[in-house]
Amino acid sequence: MRSRYPNVERVKVPYEGTTLPAWFMKAPVEGRAPAVCFFDGLDSTKELSLLFGGVELANRGIHTLAIDGPGQGEALRLQDIPSRHDYEVPAGAAYDYVAGRADVDPKRVAVMAFSMGGYYAPRAAAFEKRFAAGVAWGAHWDYHANWVKRRKVLESGGTKVRHRTSSCRG
Repeated sequence: MRSRYPNVERVKVPYEGTTLPAWFMKAPVEGRAPAVCFFDGLDSTKELSLLFGGVELANRGIHTLAIDGPGQGEALRLQDIPSRHDYEVPAGAAYDYVAGRADVDPKRVAVMAFSMGGYYAPRAAAFEKRFAAGVAWGAHWDYHANWVKRRKVLESGGTKVRHRTSSCRG
């Protein structure tokens, strides 16, 4: 990642006694600039988020923190941090990290996510009042209905769900 994008640094965001893995892509600007805390979807990674949106945001003068939140990417697969419904908590940790950087304007920080993150980002923007904006690509307006449907498929012997929850280790 760093050899292709030298303006990227690997960072760890402090979170509930551990850290969340992330990449910070610095926009080519002088002084403080706006930033986006970019979370993934249900089965994605921070690397894809960075390439999916971070490159173009940097080209427009906006720093990007691409982060694997609870239940996502490296946080789930390597650190075994399960997902949670109250995504304003990890989003608040992401905000604290970027707002503490000398190159970020803390009054111009947004939260953004795609796919399942389309649930996480609006919730984070609604409950974490320090965010100046929130962007959701592909929000699930009623994810509970999706899980009820999946459970029926599983109980009938259908396909398996790959995403782990806190009660399913292994």
